[in-house]
Amino acid sequence: MGIKVEPNRGLRGNLTHQLVVAKKLLGFVETTMLAWQTPPHLDRRKAAILMALADKSFRTFETIHYLMETTIAVDDAGALLRILYESVLNAAFLLNADNQTVDNYADFFMYRNQRDHELFAQIDPATAEAALTREETATMRRHSDSVKGRYSHGKWTTVSIEDMAKKADEQFPPGFKVFAYLYAGIYRQLSAHVHSDVRSIQGRIRESEDGGPVWIQRAVSDTERARVMHAANFLMFAICFTVTSTFYGNRYVPDWNSLVLQWNGNEKVS
Repeated sequence: MGIKVEPNRGLRGNLTHQLVVAKKLLGFVETTMLAWQTPPHLDRRKAAILMALADKSFRTFETIHYLMETTIAVDDAGALLRILYESVLNAAFLLNADNQTVDNYADFFMYRNQRDHELFAQIDPATAEAALTREETATMRRHSDSVKGRYSHGKWTTVSIEDMAKKADEQFPPGFKVFAYLYAGIYRQLSAHVHSDVRSIQGRIRESEDGGPVWIQRAVSDTERARVMHAANFLMFAICFTVTSTFYGNRYVPDWNSLVLQWNGNEKVS
C-alpha cells in the first residue's frame, strides 16, 4: 500500500482525536464501500462472506463510536470491541484460507443449529418440538448429518485465536500488525466484560477504609474512552484495508493512506 503503519501511542489517550478519526473512517465506508463486485480471482462464496463480515464490523464500530462519543459505557464498548476484533480477524483470516476452511466456516450453522435444538429439547421437549415443523426438523437433521463429521471439536476451526492473528497479520503492510498487537494488549482482558468475571466488577467496588459503606460506582476517564476508540479505529483500518485491496485494487489507496497518516499524527486532521 506504500505506507508503513505504526500506531501513535502518544495519541492513544486523546479522546477528541480518536473520535474525529472514527467519524472519518465511517465517512470512508459510506463513500467508498459501494457497488462492490467479486473480482475474477476471488471465489464468490468467499467474497460474500468477506463483505458480510465487513458490514457486520462496520455496524459494530459505529455503535462503539456512538457509545464513546456520548456515554461513559466503557465496559459495554469493550465487550463490543472484542466482538469487532473477532469479526475483522475472521474476515482477514478467511480471505487467504483454503477452500475447506471456508466451507467449514460457511457450513457451521448446519451443525450448530441442530446441536442447539437438541440441547433445548433436553430442557423443554414440548416447546422445542413446537418451534419447528416436521419438515424443518428433518431438513435440519439432514444438514447436520451431512457435516457433523467435520466438527468433532464443536468448532468451525481448531486454529487458536492467537495463531489466527499471526496468520492474518501477514497480509498487511509492514508495521501494521493489528491482530497480534491487540490480542496481546486488549483481547484477553476484554473477555472479563464478555464473561462477567470478577475483573469486570473490580472497578465498580469502593470500600471505605474504616469498614463503613461500600459504594458501587464505575469511574470512567476520557483516557479510558480514548483507548477503546483507538483500538476500534485500529481494527477499522484493518477491515477497510482488507475490503479496499480485495475489491477495489488501488482505487481508494490514497484516501486510506491519508486517514492512516492523520490517525498517526503525521498529517493534520482535516
